[in-house]
Amino acid sequence: MPRGMPEVIATKQKFYRVSNFPNVIGLIDGRFQAGEFGGAHLLGDSGYPLEENLMTPFMQPGNHSEVNYNNSHKRTRMIQTTLIPSIKVFVMYQQAKQNDKRLYRSISETSGYHIF
Repeated sequence: MPRGMPEVIATKQKFYRVSNFPNVIGLIDGRFQAGEFGGAHLLGDSGYPLEENLMTPFMQPGNHSEVNYNNSHKRTRMIQTTLIPSIKVFVMYQQAKQNDKRLYRSISETSGYHIF
C-alpha cells in the first residue's frame, strides 16, 4: 500500500498512464482489504461487489460511457494478469535459489504497482 501522500500521488499517476483511469491506487487479487483510501479506489473484477472504494466492471454496459469505463478498467487490470504473474514466477525462482522471503516484498515495492 502506498505510504504518504507523495507515494499515493505517484502510484495514481502510474495507474493513470496505463489507460487514463483516474485515482487508482491498487488492484485486488483474491482478497479484499477494506479501508479508507483518501478519495482513491481499487479495481476489482466482476466477482467483487461494487463498494465505495472498489470499482468493478459493468456486467452489461448500456451506453458509450460504460463501454469506455469497462475498456479502461480492463486495460488497467491487465497489469495484474500479465505483469504480476511474471513477477511471482521470478520471485519464486529467486526464493528457491536464495531462500529469501524479503525478495517478494522488494520487487512488489519497486514495481510501483500495489496488488492486494
